[in-house]
Amino acid sequence: MIRQLNARSNFNSKSYSEEMRWVSGAAQKMEPGRTGGFICVARLDGLPLWTRTFGHVPGEKRAEYIRLCQEYTRELGRHHELQSSFQLQEEGKNGVAIRCSTKILSIISGFSRDMNEAMLLALGVGTRTLDSAAAAAIAEISNNQKWLEIQQQLLVDT
Repeated sequence: MIRQLNARSNFNSKSYSEEMRWVSGAAQKMEPGRTGGFICVARLDGLPLWTRTFGHVPGEKRAEYIRLCQEYTRELGRHHELQSSFQLQEEGKNGVAIRCSTKILSIISGFSRDMNEAMLLALGVGTRTLDSAAAAAIAEISNNQKWLEIQQQLLVDT
């Protein structure tokens, strides 16, 4: 089934897994003690293609994190004019979704909302589904300073 999905969508889950492992490692250095979460990669219409855990997610939170992560992709998929879930003005939500050139990425985790978005931006740039200028524009929408910080941490980690 995974092989068929990858062939149909031109989607390489291995590159997302490897990149997310690197990005979440940088985030954990910046926000020590935070737990893991889930990322979701979806088509531009919001249909989830792949959802994966990273780090440690307590058993009692797993089902809810998966549901929310996929919900964020569907919500952004319904709003084609938006680039980030920050534009939906949903205060109090920790999860984030961003629109890349060919996919929507979403995340829910124990990290701060700004760190969640910074991790998605780094994931998008690292997997070449988002260029640096688009990432900077999305970070500007949310006034996200963590984007600059995670870029610096990733440079240190290379």
